[in-house]
Amino acid sequence: MLPKPVSIATPRKTLRRPSARARALRYRRRVWVALVVAACLACTTVPYLYGWSVTPPGRVFTWTPTLNGADACTYLAHIAQVVAGRVLVDDPFTSEPHPPRLLMPQVLALGWLARGTGIGPVAAYQIGRLASGTLLLLAGYWLACCLLPTGRQRRLALLLLAFSGGLSFYLEGGADLGLLPHRLRETADAVIPESNTFHSIHNLPHLSLSAALMTGIFACFLEHRRRPARGWLGLIAVQALLLVLTHPWDLVPIVAVAAAMVALEGIRRGLPTRPLAALGAVLAGAAPGGVYYAWVTATEPVYRALTRDALAVRPAWVYGGGFAPLLLLATGLVAVPGRQRRLGRLALPLLWVVAVAFFLTDAVDINGKQNRLVGGVHVALAILAAAGLDAALRSRPCRRLLACFPRPGVARAVLAGLAVLLASPSSYALIARQITWYDSGAWVAHYHPRALHAAAAWLRGHAGDGDLVLAGPQAGAWLPVLSLNRTYYGHWHFTLDRARKERALARFFFAPWAMGARKDWLRRQGIRYVLWWPGEWPLPPPPLSEPGLSERWRSAEMVLYEVGE
Repeated sequence: MLPKPVSIATPRKTLRRPSARARALRYRRRVWVALVVAACLACTTVPYLYGWSVTPPGRVFTWTPTLNGADACTYLAHIAQVVAGRVLVDDPFTSEPHPPRLLMPQVLALGWLARGTGIGPVAAYQIGRLASGTLLLLAGYWLACCLLPTGRQRRLALLLLAFSGGLSFYLEGGADLGLLPHRLRETADAVIPESNTFHSIHNLPHLSLSAALMTGIFACFLEHRRRPARGWLGLIAVQALLLVLTHPWDLVPIVAVAAAMVALEGIRRGLPTRPLAALGAVLAGAAPGGVYYAWVTATEPVYRALTRDALAVRPAWVYGGGFAPLLLLATGLVAVPGRQRRLGRLALPLLWVVAVAFFLTDAVDINGKQNRLVGGVHVALAILAAAGLDAALRSRPCRRLLACFPRPGVARAVLAGLAVLLASPSSYALIARQITWYDSGAWVAHYHPRALHAAAAWLRGHAGDGDLVLAGPQAGAWLPVLSLNRTYYGHWHFTLDRARKERALARFFFAPWAMGARKDWLRRQGIRYVLWWPGEWPLPPPPLSEPGLSERWRSAEMVLYEVGE
């Protein structure tokens, strides 16, 4: 009888299914994250719903934020161009002719969504705002999971990320009581939406999207350092490319932090191959975007001029007040025993904050663009604040204090919740402020007369897409959205030589002219139509009566003229 053959195959490793308790914990964690995200998105949407509910009769609510409403017009205008069939868009808010060269991935996605579903640019804009906010919160929680060891710290980080603000609420109360100067109310969380997660989500889609991409790049950076794989490097490169095309200034702190991580890793462990590979992925992903911008600015003077907008450098107290609650909570990290060992895990968010703080000064001349580098740093601060708050609550003095309570764990949770609440009033005040501004119902930037939409409908049916229209400041911002026409004067940044055109606009409508001079000026500027809407001016202007302007459309509130030959 032959012996039974012996198998030499390696036994297959048995994969153990997670226990029922582990599955239940994972489910509860996901439900909790979903509830926090939903609550944050709902809070940022409440002002819009209220503004829509108090729309006066005969008016149209624009669904744009009270802060940066003009910026919303630029995105709506570009979305409208994509709905019309374009892939590359142009600047419709200036009179200088130029070809469409702007490539904006988020605008393309929202434009294709609006075109495919027929929902329109405004609805697509709101969907993009909520989708980008969701990505930001999930990316922030992902980064917190990479950096913080306990679920308690991660939950605190997500709550602080979603709801915390700066000192604007407290400073405004002090100013109202006469205890502080009124100018101190203008902290970053109140006037720079990208400095605050809650404010970013309420405002413009690209602010949340760019912060989400920055956070995702850093999360992939840490994942690759822990588990090297080409997939992480590829994801870093893709996100870097999207970031450059969405908000190119955000690449500056990304490269600075990645380079600092490479240096830190080299000092601690020798050749930093993994951080170097991640930094290379960032640069490789951003390179096509850099080549694209170089081509656009080298070949078209209009786009080159758009990059030269100089902004004023804000004082340090603006940013300090905007981030003060999180900075204060982060100081709890000094209570961590063995700080040198444990803070190494938080090196990335610490370097992120330090890099942004450096660039916010005027130590580097970046033409006043400092405030454009604030986006995303709130994520790092929320993670540091969560770690600091947890460390402070578990420090020896705090444990001794909590031992006086019958249930120390419950008391610790109450204190943590109170800290989150005290860090968040500025976000809740933002809701009240938006509601107050919408409540008047008369702000023409957010409540258009139906006649404006009717005039735009006439232009869509009779004028060419590229025809230039002269209108006041509000109509000039919205006609590219509603009719796809270009305007002589529109958005503050996208209107080249804005100061001169603003004076020329006021002179055209208010100053006396010689007979026929207005028509000659319009023809020299290449203007085809004039929209006369007295209601958008702060003072009622005199009636417009000019030879050479043929009336094409009229309502009780406005008149549309065509410039004659």
